[in-house]
Amino acid sequence: MNHLLFSPELCPSLRNTDTPITSAGVRMLFNLSSGRLTQQGCLHHPKNRIKFFLRSLLTFPWTLRWLSTIGQTDALCSLAQKEPSVALRLHRPYLSRGLNLSQRLNLLSQHYQLLLNHLPSDVVQACLSKEGFTLAELEGKSGEFYPVQISALHSFDKEGELSLRLYNPQGQVLVTVTFNLIELEGRPAIYIGGLQGPRQSTPHEVIKVATKDLHGLFPKKLAIDALAAFVMALDGQQIIATSNQTHIYRSLRYRKTIQADYDSFWETFAGEALDSGHYRSALPLPRKALQDVVSKKRGEYQRRYALIDHMSNEITLKMHNKSAIIRTP
Repeated sequence: MNHLLFSPELCPSLRNTDTPITSAGVRMLFNLSSGRLTQQGCLHHPKNRIKFFLRSLLTFPWTLRWLSTIGQTDALCSLAQKEPSVALRLHRPYLSRGLNLSQRLNLLSQHYQLLLNHLPSDVVQACLSKEGFTLAELEGKSGEFYPVQISALHSFDKEGELSLRLYNPQGQVLVTVTFNLIELEGRPAIYIGGLQGPRQSTPHEVIKVATKDLHGLFPKKLAIDALAAFVMALDGQQIIATSNQTHIYRSLRYRKTIQADYDSFWETFAGEALDSGHYRSALPLPRKALQDVVSKKRGEYQRRYALIDHMSNEITLKMHNKSAIIRTP
């Protein structure tokens, strides 16, 4: 049912967007298969490079079209050298259950086109690095800071191209939200493909301490507020999110590994269940009116809203800096 969401009517940029196969794409195929471009990551072993070549032929013409996009885009070519798994996106289930190869190719191309055309070049370069780009730093009641960062985390790349993470002052991951930029009804939007809590080795006490220090705001709530501010800074008005039904790990290949209850989580954000099986939240995200809060908790809610507003303003300022924008054809 994903075609109901990723249709040309809702996503005009997906209409007639077949990327032509170019000599740059053919060169990229042979350079990756031979190890001439890189021998890092998933293409380190010759056996994996042979598999890559054969799977690229099996997914013809879509993989060659994707490699053509990579070969003609400096930022993507640089990314492929450091992390060649970006070239393998069409060889595995990706982003949302049930997408065909053409839809996956179009959504990949669309994400990077929006990223390069709407974000400052220094932000793009930082986002595509493992170190990431710091969107904001939240000051807790303790006076310590909680960084919010966007980076390309390739351990989550089946769920999306970028991940937003909230860290505690000690550098421990509190939450990871993996997403793509999409165009919906003519505007940028966010598609959330995955939501992860802290590592299994992280004690639950770490989350309790962070929540208390952040005026009772749960880390997952803050991460979604940060993503909302991010896409609103790009003139976006919607967040689309995966559900229990459409999550990529519901595919036959991964069915046993999904644990989170996505449906319940999105409903806390007044998410609307779509016929496609996804959830949609309009932006800005709704808030409980202060007059509806009992008087003894009103001060705490004011501090929560002030923290979210300060974070949102910081994100907006960083997205609107004066650095050059990389334009794509």
